[in-house]
Amino acid sequence: MQHLRVIAVLIMSIALFGCGFHLRHSQSHLGAKYPAIVLPPSGSNTLYQAIYRALLSSSVNVQDSSNIAGTPRLVILSQQLTQQPLVYGPDAELRRERLRMSVVFSFDDARDNTAKREFELATERDRQLNSKQHLGDNAEKIIIEQEMQADIVSQLIRYLASRPV
Repeated sequence: MQHLRVIAVLIMSIALFGCGFHLRHSQSHLGAKYPAIVLPPSGSNTLYQAIYRALLSSSVNVQDSSNIAGTPRLVILSQQLTQQPLVYGPDAELRRERLRMSVVFSFDDARDNTAKREFELATERDRQLNSKQHLGDNAEKIIIEQEMQADIVSQLIRYLASRPV
């Protein structure tokens, strides 16, 4: 009985350490690194709102504009979603495609005296298509696009957390 408890505790501790909670450590210190960030509305409104909420949850004061010198400025320059056909069926219908979302950002941190940096974050997904269910395919595509936006936002938070101050 004692061995079963030890094994159960070991399995639970391994499961908890393997869940990725330790990877969220950088997000909690983002507010200390950047107390305020200027994020002007640009690009996709849903992407802008997702970034806005992610920065707020990281304890960063997000502003639309600022007259204070030295406030870092993050701008969404462009967002692009591309579709690449991968597999066609015997009836010449598209069966599988690859979606790629890329977002170009500009980050100007006046505190480190560097020029404005532009960087691109991207993510890809493959999806199956069913010629008999166009409505289902469209709904699935919307969900995949939302997941890809969430991936881009988490990549952005990790990028900001990893930048030297």
